[in-house]
Amino acid sequence: LISIAIPVSANVFNIDVPENILKIYEKCFDLDFERGKQNKKLSVILSENELDDIVLPLYLYDHCEISDFEKIEKKFLSHISFNFSCKEDNIYGRARLDSMGTKMDFLNGETLVNGRYEEAKQLTINGINVIVFSENNSCVIVYYINDVEYNIVVNGVTFDKAAEIASTL
Repeated sequence: LISIAIPVSANVFNIDVPENILKIYEKCFDLDFERGKQNKKLSVILSENELDDIVLPLYLYDHCEISDFEKIEKKFLSHISFNFSCKEDNIYGRARLDSMGTKMDFLNGETLVNGRYEEAKQLTINGINVIVFSENNSCVIVYYINDVEYNIVVNGVTFDKAAEIASTL
């Protein structure tokens, strides 16, 4: 797996590379030759891995492609993570789901975002307590359902857009 992030100083270029291999962001690009082979819709990946009880924002199902899916199951820990990218909104990020097999309390905001968040808000969506944090051009959506802690980092969004994504739970 090759992934490169390089600062880009030119504003205009002639690009003849598939979008799923080369992603251009505001001041850098991400080159991944394997990404084109593994992007799938979220519903397909969850179904293939028999994860029908996972509760994620509908926005991720409707707008994003998934890559780098990882599932680890050990005696007392279950871990799922994946990258997502939403081409139409230029939003990308990573979701992490962890279960210790027992009820856990939320980690505090300092642990989740290193104590450097600009805005934080608790929302209740369909009976689920959700906390949205923002820092610069990145947000974290955190919630807990059925002994699973959901931690979704969304890049390229405003706080309001992250709250809107969270509201699709």
